[in-house]
Amino acid sequence: MSARPAPVARSGMRTARRLAAELLTGDFAPHEGPLSHRGLLRRAWPFALVGLATLIMFAFPTTQVSDHATLYVAAGLTAALIAAVAFVPWHRLPEWTQAAVPFGFLGVIALLRESTGGAAGFAVLVFLPVLWLALYGAAWQLATSIVLVALVFLAPTFIIGAPTYPASGLGRIALWPIAAAVVGGSTHRLVAAERARAAFVSGLLSAATEQSIIATDPNGLITVFNRGAERMFGYPADEMIGKVTPLVLHDPDEVAARAAELGVAPSVEVITAQARRGRAETREWTCVRRDGSRLRVSLSIAPYYDAMGELHGFVKIGTDVTERAAAEQLKDEFVALISHELRTPLSSIIGYLEVLCDDTTGPLTSRQRQFLDVVDRNARRQLRLVSDLLFVSQVDAGRVRLHLDYVDVAELAKAAIEAAQPRAKAASVTLQLEADDTTTLRGDPDRLGQIIDNLLTNAIKFTPAGGLIDVRITGNTDTVAIEVSDTGVGIPAAEQQQLFTRFFRASTATSRAIPGIGLGLTIVKAIVDAHRGTVSVTSAEGNGTTFRIYLPRSVQ
Repeated sequence: MSARPAPVARSGMRTARRLAAELLTGDFAPHEGPLSHRGLLRRAWPFALVGLATLIMFAFPTTQVSDHATLYVAAGLTAALIAAVAFVPWHRLPEWTQAAVPFGFLGVIALLRESTGGAAGFAVLVFLPVLWLALYGAAWQLATSIVLVALVFLAPTFIIGAPTYPASGLGRIALWPIAAAVVGGSTHRLVAAERARAAFVSGLLSAATEQSIIATDPNGLITVFNRGAERMFGYPADEMIGKVTPLVLHDPDEVAARAAELGVAPSVEVITAQARRGRAETREWTCVRRDGSRLRVSLSIAPYYDAMGELHGFVKIGTDVTERAAAEQLKDEFVALISHELRTPLSSIIGYLEVLCDDTTGPLTSRQRQFLDVVDRNARRQLRLVSDLLFVSQVDAGRVRLHLDYVDVAELAKAAIEAAQPRAKAASVTLQLEADDTTTLRGDPDRLGQIIDNLLTNAIKFTPAGGLIDVRITGNTDTVAIEVSDTGVGIPAAEQQQLFTRFFRASTATSRAIPGIGLGLTIVKAIVDAHRGTVSVTSAEGNGTTFRIYLPRSVQ
């Protein structure tokens, strides 16, 4: 229990600093000026503080008042200025006129000092109008306020003089205008730099017309809705910012399905679940335009934080992939159709070849059997190719189905090595297996066997005569590992990231005219992903290759 207060205290300090930062710096003024009613309370608090100082003097007259009439004038002017802040229609006046309010409050401070004979307690109040103009005013308005601050302190010394304002204190009170100039000028430069940065970001957002960029606060309320989002979804930014969450843009059925998958309520949390954990996520969603039409959007979501490390919201960048998705669907349907149409005659050819080779229709000469073996070998190769294409199309369509059962991966490896032995002997390559006793998991036996078959096929093709292929199957509490190592030609480091891309072939394969179409490793990764596993490769050109696969004991 004693260790808990520290994090709580730190959290409280961060919250206090954040509130202080918001109070001091506020937000950038709306286009109609800093005295607009939007966010007025946050931007008008310095004037209220000066008014509060006047009220305190009336309620608790601890400071000796030497001129009550001047104090009453200061109070009246304070009330008039506060009323002007609240009730004057500033949006109908030129924006520069709004500087009259902080100028007027400098006059209030001068009257307060005069009413108390130059009491130093009110001197610090001059920083409030100066800071306000540094945050929201123009450079000339800030410069004017510095001149007025100098007059507040120096004019009484020259006009009234001793004994109320002795010349001996001139050097001391001159520090106040200097300090105000330094603080105001520094603040104005920082604000100008921040405004330039904000303008740059705004320009980038406006230029991104092909991508939707939507930002939200931590609760999901939209804070940024760029032109690309307006173009993509058909909603104007004014209808979205500060009023709704991105949930209105999503297909409700898809949101409900994803919510069930995550185990959360169908709310904006469904969209930001991964980002809220600090992980960026890219996912395709079905979205709904304002006119009710639907589109497919690839949406990347990431969190962003403020200077104190607190979650400030989420940024969502969307790309319309409707046409691409439609084209890919047509392609997948075409590949599936062609693959199915080719499988049927190839299966028939292979079946009749088996009948012929069994001498059922009469004896064959050695020459005839040689020809039939060539036909059978090529027909089976074409059938494997068609099956691979069909499987890849199923992967793209999300229709890969696993027939789960308890399977010993070591036994699958033994069967795969036995089947590969003829090819290994023909290539003068040695196969060896090392396996643990505990390599049973729940998975699809046929697909897992296909993983080992494909890795062995690649290893045999890329290992020169006299080489060694080592297969290791190991298990621990949670996973079973498959490792296939060879002493082959290796893969250039620059090409290893592309190994699992369909139809990709390494330069070490093309330069040596090694046959293949580049689908084997694509299929391996698809099967591993379907089993919620991982696959990696370690290789150096000329020093062999090792593939490592880690599969969970149970697929959820």
